[in-house]
Amino acid sequence: SDAAYAISYNATFEAEQFVIEMTRSAEVVAAASTAEHRQMSSDLSFEATRIYLERISADNVVAANFSATRTQAEANRLHQVAVARQVDIDRSQIYNKLLPWFAVFILFLFAGVVVAILRSMFSRHDPHVYDVNGNEILTLPGANGVHTVANGRLLAASNNSTDEVIEGELFEDVSVPSFSLLTGWNKYRQRKTHTLVGRGTADSLPIFIDRRTYPHSLLCGATRNGKTTGAINILMGILRDGGDVVAVNGMGGDLTAIENARHPNFIITDMSDDIEVAADQLIGLLSSVRLEVNRRNIVLKNSGVKEWEQLPDEFGEHGMLAIFIDELLSFVDDPDLSKKTADKIWSHIKNIVGLAGKFGVIMVLTMTDPTKDSIGKYGMKVRNQMAVIAYRMNSAAASRVILNIEKGADFVNGSAKFPVGQFLITVGGETRKGVGFDPLPEQVRSFVEQTPPHRRPLPMLISSAVESGRMRQPELLPDAMPVGANGQPINVPPPLTNATFNMAQSVTQAEVDARKLNGIIEGMTSLAAVGRHLGDAEHPSKQFSEARSEPALEWRVEYMDCEQSSVILARRKRLS
Repeated sequence: SDAAYAISYNATFEAEQFVIEMTRSAEVVAAASTAEHRQMSSDLSFEATRIYLERISADNVVAANFSATRTQAEANRLHQVAVARQVDIDRSQIYNKLLPWFAVFILFLFAGVVVAILRSMFSRHDPHVYDVNGNEILTLPGANGVHTVANGRLLAASNNSTDEVIEGELFEDVSVPSFSLLTGWNKYRQRKTHTLVGRGTADSLPIFIDRRTYPHSLLCGATRNGKTTGAINILMGILRDGGDVVAVNGMGGDLTAIENARHPNFIITDMSDDIEVAADQLIGLLSSVRLEVNRRNIVLKNSGVKEWEQLPDEFGEHGMLAIFIDELLSFVDDPDLSKKTADKIWSHIKNIVGLAGKFGVIMVLTMTDPTKDSIGKYGMKVRNQMAVIAYRMNSAAASRVILNIEKGADFVNGSAKFPVGQFLITVGGETRKGVGFDPLPEQVRSFVEQTPPHRRPLPMLISSAVESGRMRQPELLPDAMPVGANGQPINVPPPLTNATFNMAQSVTQAEVDARKLNGIIEGMTSLAAVGRHLGDAEHPSKQFSEARSEPALEWRVEYMDCEQSSVILARRKRLS
């Protein structure tokens, strides 16, 4: 039992030891496992913490990167805004600097477009004439540098000259002004006081001559340099203004275009080949002009006006009368002509240019060299009373003398070396350089043909004087017959011939009597009343009724379209 007890005790002890060992082992294992688990847990916790921290760190990095990216983007945006703003500022500054130049460019472009439009309109629209400070000024945009000329200058009493002539300069770049400017001026102006002779070479403004101050024109220069063409341009303006033109000694073919136009108020005369006979013909014409001036003086006195252009239309008078003598020196300088005859011609011309301006009588002369040696004392007096237009001359000294250009003044060479068509003109102490019109013959003929014939034939005295030469006054064509206020054609007598000269003398008396009835015929109802006005205490009215009253009334019907005269004559026919 003790052994069993011992064995049991040992077994129990061993079992307990085993259990203890096992427990210890288990504890050791458990402790190791716990330690291992703890270590693993610690490691896992650390790893998790590390991972978490890394994740947080990564998130922070991502957030930081995002924030940095957004900050950079915002910075870039702000930079772009700043750059754009600076670009706008720079662009504005550039625009501000370029704007004046751009405006100038646009202005020039606009001006060019306007000029182009006006140049195209020039041939399609009528010009206009405006009254500026009492002067008619043409506004006519057009070719050859002539644009709106509302401030065109009239040559007046001024000592200022805006032009300059350089020695040897030919001015070949100056273009001839358009003939449309001349035709437009002559057709559409309202007051007939200014003659357009060309345009300035320096300013392209028209050059006018005021006929109220300078009614007569002297055009001088070497042969074939434009003086006769310039004279024709002046005469066409006078014709358009309702005047009559008598051209004497038309040299060469300069007047052929006008002759072919067959205008009844533009008379071209051939002079005799015999110089003495031709001189007598010219003296006869000039004498008749002086008589016409005297007659017009009486008309002005009876009318109460001072100048012919102020004469009312109801007087039924002639318009201006222009006497054109081409190459006058070919008459007076001819070696076969006596000095006495030459002086007589000059004397007549001197008296005409000295008095005739206010009576509507105009002298237009051309000469090659109107210096004192060529024209003498009478010629000098004539020259000093005319507007002088000097084309190219062979002598600068002679040109200066003719134009009254003093030494040291402008235009030291006068008109010497000028090309064809360019001229210097002096009126009222002012000298200007210009270029004249150079129309083609067909343009001249067209202009003359389109000018309506005037209601009155030439003054009878002038017609009879012209008839002493070989007159080339054309008959009126049927479609060119002038008409009166009633629309009926006016009977214009044909040119005088020797066979009808005596009849012309009686017509002259009828014309005188007819004009005495101006202003009072409206109050008359019978031939007796007309006779009492034309008669005197010594002659009964019946005599005047038969001898002078009826011719006077018939004259008024034919040439003045007088209705009251028609009524009185019709009443006389009914009573008879």
